[in-house]
Amino acid sequence: MAAKYEFFKDASGAFRFRLKAANGRIIASSEGYKSNAGAEKTNAPGATVVDKTKPTVPKKPPAETAEDYNRRTKQQQDKLRVELQKRPFKIGK
Repeated sequence: MAAKYEFFKDASGAFRFRLKAANGRIIASSEGYKSNAGAEKTNAPGATVVDKTKPTVPKKPPAETAEDYNRRTKQQQDKLRVELQKRPFKIGK
């Protein structure tokens, strides 16, 4: 894995970047810039760019498998069966 640039907004609203090595260590940090364009990369050819200033779309949870559905409905049925067994059985009024 090559180095990567991470763009982010700091607490004061300034755009910054940091260059991270392949092992995850920060090897360079920038000063604050007024725009994201001012913080664009200059001296790390081949480095990946990770823009943390843009909102990310959350991943959807995996779809429920038939096995999970069957397990869940069986648990619900068992729970209902136990509840019904606790009730007294009455015929008529």
